Amino acid sequence: MHFTPKQPSLPAPQLTWDDGTLISRAYDDVYASRAGSVAETEYVFLEGNGFPERWKTQKHFTIGELGFGTGLNFFVAWRQFLQAASPDAHLHFISTELVPLAAEDILRALSPYPELEWLASQFCARMPQRIAGIHHIQFDRVTLTLCYGDANETLPHVKARADAWFLDGFSPAKNPDMWNEPLLKHVARLGGTVATFSAAGEVKRRLEAAGYTMEKRAGFGHKRDMLVGTPVKKSNDKNTLRIAVIGGGVAGCATANALASRGHHVALYERHAIASAASGNPAALLYPRITKHWSPEMSFYLSAYSYMLSHVPYWGVIHESLGLLKTIKDEQERERFTDINQRTGIDEAILRFDASKQGVWFPQGMWLDPRDLCKKLIHHAHITLHEYHALTALPEADAVVLCNAQDAQYFAPECSMKVNAGQLSVVPARHIKQMPQVLRSHKGYIIPQQGSVIIGATYDRDDMSGAVTEGNHLKNREEAAAALPELFSCADISDWSGRTSMRATTPTRMPYLQKLREGLYINAGHGSRGMLSAPYGAELVTNEICNS
Repeated sequence: MHFTPKQPSLPAPQLTWDDGTLISRAYDDVYASRAGSVAETEYVFLEGNGFPERWKTQKHFTIGELGFGTGLNFFVAWRQFLQAASPDAHLHFISTELVPLAAEDILRALSPYPELEWLASQFCARMPQRIAGIHHIQFDRVTLTLCYGDANETLPHVKARADAWFLDGFSPAKNPDMWNEPLLKHVARLGGTVATFSAAGEVKRRLEAAGYTMEKRAGFGHKRDMLVGTPVKKSNDKNTLRIAVIGGGVAGCATANALASRGHHVALYERHAIASAASGNPAALLYPRITKHWSPEMSFYLSAYSYMLSHVPYWGVIHESLGLLKTIKDEQERERFTDINQRTGIDEAILRFDASKQGVWFPQGMWLDPRDLCKKLIHHAHITLHEYHALTALPEADAVVLCNAQDAQYFAPECSMKVNAGQLSVVPARHIKQMPQVLRSHKGYIIPQQGSVIIGATYDRDDMSGAVTEGNHLKNREEAAAALPELFSCADISDWSGRTSMRATTPTRMPYLQKLREGLYINAGHGSRGMLSAPYGAELVTNEICNS
């Protein structure tokens, strides 16, 4: 499911510009042809793999690429796909990149091609955070999977059956690691035709040894030859699936959306109304869990954070990006976080310790409305909603995904979970002495909204009634006042409102995201971080289903 790289940092690009052409100093090679980059991509990679004719043959396409670079090949393929494929077709584009470029460099490099500006701008507005790992971005009818880091480390973790490959690393002579035998064997493992500008004999022999029938064709521009290849063993056709998702909270709605966006037909079952449990809270924070050292947990939550930052604006969800401060509560936490960037290698643009604020600062930390998110996610032609529909048996479908928190144990007893109740408090603005300008996380959280401040949340393993109590309001007030003494103007809580919901937590405190048995999957057990991890988990489970 989730891939944890050895470390999160990525090399900085070493670039120079020569009369508008972007050049890598590290590899002494251009990022794109000087003789018409779009025309070269169309000729070498698209025509070399049989496009646009192949767009008419099926509804689910997967293209793999070695070397994302400026994204030129992706944008050209995306544009042609929209023009030539059927309106209900879906494209999954998977690419590797060791040294991601900044948005401004991508836009500058592609500025000679105004026909790509709209697509490139969409991507640059939603680029993944600069963290090694496998990132996913959903666009309309298109899914982009970007493998940041060494392709020899990331590609073995990709399972998608490919229809075609664009082999577009820097030239084999200057970047041999991109053309080595183990890496090309992984290309062959995933299947699909191949096309490359390279006509090197060693590349041809390695692809033939991996299981391809190779041939030379006339190259583009000044290049005499290029290579195309067909796998000896053909991939199986990919079908549109009928999938049932159980649970209408953020996990279920996100899973339904991710599957429907891939062209599958989804029936979403909820025993009450959509977003009626924990996903019915009026606001939730988005920031990643951090650990003292680089760890699988930190990798997972940073990837989930990157995923949400890329998708919240795209989904059109009610949200506000104020930045978030996680305050330091004791010397142990101070030791844990003061040198976190040096210790873990995480880019300071993502998070950093701020001594003046006495905490870890997340510049892009935000809050969003989970209720609005659920409504936006299920607004899809391929999703059929069944509210107030309690299931006593698994429905008939090609696959079923359990997204119903602790109730998933009814269908999967092996997935044990503990439940605790959490009450949040909504404080009217007239009780606020000084409205906070940023989001805060301490033992609880403080979220300023127009007209109120939301504080919370309690942890209660004894009272599962769901009642909102004065005692829990006082607990929330005490924690918030300790973190921000200037917050309240009075002690009155008589007109506070609140909401209590249940949170399901796994024994490891990491969510269940896996295939349980043939045809049954789970995305549940997210605890208090479900707003961050459930949509990312939905993407991981969707990949598992689509690639099985």
